[in-house]
Amino acid sequence: MKPLTYNNQPMEYGTKCFELCRELKIGKRNYYSEPFLEFTIEEFDILKKKNLVFDGTKGGLILGNSHLNGGIHLINFTNNQTVKYFGEIEGWEYLTSPYNGFDIDNFEKFKYINEGTRNTNRHIKTEFRIPENCKVLDLRNIKVPFLLIDNDEQQAIINRFATKKHIRKLIEIDEINYS
Repeated sequence: MKPLTYNNQPMEYGTKCFELCRELKIGKRNYYSEPFLEFTIEEFDILKKKNLVFDGTKGGLILGNSHLNGGIHLINFTNNQTVKYFGEIEGWEYLTSPYNGFDIDNFEKFKYINEGTRNTNRHIKTEFRIPENCKVLDLRNIKVPFLLIDNDEQQAIINRFATKKHIRKLIEIDEINYS
């Protein structure tokens, strides 16, 4: 976890998720290895019944909370009985469709775009006009959203600054990646 500050107070990724889980009395912290939060299927069902779980397995542009406002929490199945907390994404970042493992070139293209445009100032707004052919997952009105990502295949996360600058290219590569 990377330390952040909000109103000059230290904060870490996942804070809103951990606060909600403590309130609902769900999840088990695992301090010895990643993931550091695990859910049983019954606990996962509690989150689903509260309409907090969304399907991110096909990727797309993620709209929702910034890291500073609690982020969007990534989860995936480790087996038929356990769901793990995988990390945090923020609004206006692009989540690719599952990478099939056979075409490493597309994954390298995503990596190049992401690393070529770094976050310069977390307080800068990154909203932009969304192309019509862009898949969108709109989680803006969800206080503590959980995004289910693909367990068997890898998905890349493109930072919001690279997404803004290269959205059309990301969509183009992702269409090839997913076909």
